[in-house]
Amino acid sequence: MTRCGHGRGARGRGARGRGARGRGARGRGARGRGVRGRGARCRVRTRGPTTITNEPGMKELSVIDTNTVSYPAFSPQHTPGLDLPSGFTPSPLNYFLLYFNYEMIDEICINSNTYAEIYSDKYKFSYDFYPKDGLTRQSFYQFLSVVIFMGINPRTDYFSYWSTDSIFSSQFIQNGPISRNTFSAILTFLHVSDCDPTNIDKDDRLHKVRNLLDKLRDNCKKFFYPSQNIAVDERMVKSKARFSCKQYIRLKPVKWGFKLWVLADSETGYTWNFNVYRGKEGETVSSNGLGFDVVTNLVDGLENQGFVVYTDNFYSSPVLFEELKRQGFGAVGTINPTRENCPVTLGPQRKKMLAKKYTRGYGVWIRQGSIVYNCWKDTKVVCTASTVHIGNSSNTVKRRVKKDGGGCEEVLVPIPNSTYDYNRFMGGVDLSDQLLQYHQTRRQTHKYWKTLFYHCVDIAVTNSYILHKLSLSGDDRSKYEQKSDHKNFVVDLINELADAGSVVPTVSPGRGRQPRSVRAHHRLAYYATGRKYCVICKENKKYTLADKYCVKCDVALCFTRKRNCFAIWHSQTSDNIHKKYI
Repeated sequence: MTRCGHGRGARGRGARGRGARGRGARGRGARGRGVRGRGARCRVRTRGPTTITNEPGMKELSVIDTNTVSYPAFSPQHTPGLDLPSGFTPSPLNYFLLYFNYEMIDEICINSNTYAEIYSDKYKFSYDFYPKDGLTRQSFYQFLSVVIFMGINPRTDYFSYWSTDSIFSSQFIQNGPISRNTFSAILTFLHVSDCDPTNIDKDDRLHKVRNLLDKLRDNCKKFFYPSQNIAVDERMVKSKARFSCKQYIRLKPVKWGFKLWVLADSETGYTWNFNVYRGKEGETVSSNGLGFDVVTNLVDGLENQGFVVYTDNFYSSPVLFEELKRQGFGAVGTINPTRENCPVTLGPQRKKMLAKKYTRGYGVWIRQGSIVYNCWKDTKVVCTASTVHIGNSSNTVKRRVKKDGGGCEEVLVPIPNSTYDYNRFMGGVDLSDQLLQYHQTRRQTHKYWKTLFYHCVDIAVTNSYILHKLSLSGDDRSKYEQKSDHKNFVVDLINELADAGSVVPTVSPGRGRQPRSVRAHHRLAYYATGRKYCVICKENKKYTLADKYCVKCDVALCFTRKRNCFAIWHSQTSDNIHKKYI
């Protein structure tokens, strides 16, 4: 290898004219740190380029792979799809309660009430508006209905939802189901973990939300069984809370937040299993690496049933694929050619040569044991590994390429089978993220566990929608393929949660009177302007002005910590009073 004109004297700080540039005599045709002309190159190659197909074991896509692929046939323990309990009545609320069941709700209510009693003096103003009987199932349903409503109607702050301004006012909020101060009080004292410090594992960084995460994960597995193709990927939940588990990923749309490892069904986007990453110091990593541990933990319980796992190059490795094959899984994924135990011919230098030398659609493959590796050129070079495919190509894809005379034309180019299936089935987690983002309930908060609580609600709502869509058939299912019908499902869920949280009277409050609200629930709402005399207090000669009314009965009623005329009005003892006012 020879060098041209790199003498020390050729780089002096000499005269610089229009034709001279840099630290020496550099003309317009001279480049570099010496006398480099446009046609002159400093380095001279001593040998010609090496073609990849001359490397041992490397073959082009047109060469038939005579090896047979052996992996277990797909024989799941349960029928893929819905696995609903017997006697289940389909409705948006009932689907949601499969994930947030009564046991979880009662536990949240008990912990929240205990927390409210402990810190009642510290947050006295909020405690004054906390539900008199504590947080119950009904009041929690009302709270959730507003939280989910905020997801389909996002605003900068939640106080504006209760604004009486015509620009911000909402009929759903104004007619119930919960007042602003009560919502704020529940949000202040909301607590999902045990308040007893002796029952808390302080070594677990997520101990404040661990129980909720574990129970939701179990419910996600209980009522749905995935199809043959499943995808493993990460998910970012946006947060800037001051917490050690928070991650920063520069190339992600959501750069700051919590990272979740997710296993999703590739066809529906159903979140079947997930784990929250606790950071480098919070995780115990085996000698096989973090990606190996993540995948093997997520697929636990699906062994020897013929599932095919799709991963990207963060997780893919020969060691992982061999282990998945031993457990009865197929494995497909993009792979970094510099990974340990990969064939030498997939190294970075060969990858660069392939990208420069060959046209789009060219590819090569090599088999090493039970794994076949493909290197294929598209706009960039893609390397994949698979234990369920042969090396040669039998598929084509459409690509637009430049014509010699200018312009573009659409042509069919060959593509390896492993890359083709990877593009089809790797998007399970991306589909799940897409559905989650449509109506996200996340609110800005300084408490890390509340961010994860909101995300658990999002997972429950999205999985409920998927179950609801799968339960339909024919034309009904095709209607729910549209994004607008996803929104309609969420609206129905909000209405049913508000109904479940409203007070249901034991007797009818009257007939023939037009309800004030659209859905006509027996719920309290604030008068837009002014106040009226409470009908119960008026019967007792007290003449108390009330700022609330029942949206169905359309009568003014008191509702304070000392006096609950709303409950008296809807009791059997008030029949005579009903006759006077209705």
